[in-house]
Amino acid sequence: MQIDVDPQEDPQNAPDVNYVVENPSLDLEQYAASYSGLMRIERLQFIADHCPTLRVEALKMALSFVQRTFNVDMYEEIHRKLSEATRELQNAPDAIPESGVEPPPLDTAWVEATRKKALLKLEKLDTDLKNYKG
Repeated sequence: MQIDVDPQEDPQNAPDVNYVVENPSLDLEQYAASYSGLMRIERLQFIADHCPTLRVEALKMALSFVQRTFNVDMYEEIHRKLSEATRELQNAPDAIPESGVEPPPLDTAWVEATRKKALLKLEKLDTDLKNYKG
């Protein structure tokens, strides 16, 4: 059975509303502490996307939390966003020259080690699954 839905009423096709929060009244550490795992990282990225004043702080927190996972691609994406955000902050006309906001360097050793660990874990789980089926 197929039901025709008015595209204006379909929430899946609704356009994303992009808004910006200029003066947040949010304790970022307390807010992040109320989430765990991937959801914490996602919420911090959401804050970074919508709140320019908390962008760098939220991305730094997300970067530290993502290093507790095996998600290397997300680590690289957050690091790229953090580098862009700090570059924008340094190029801002009202930037304080001695603020010294620098993103942490990309931890290539962690990236390689985590990729190897993830691959080994995947192989082990795959072997366990094959043994269970067999």
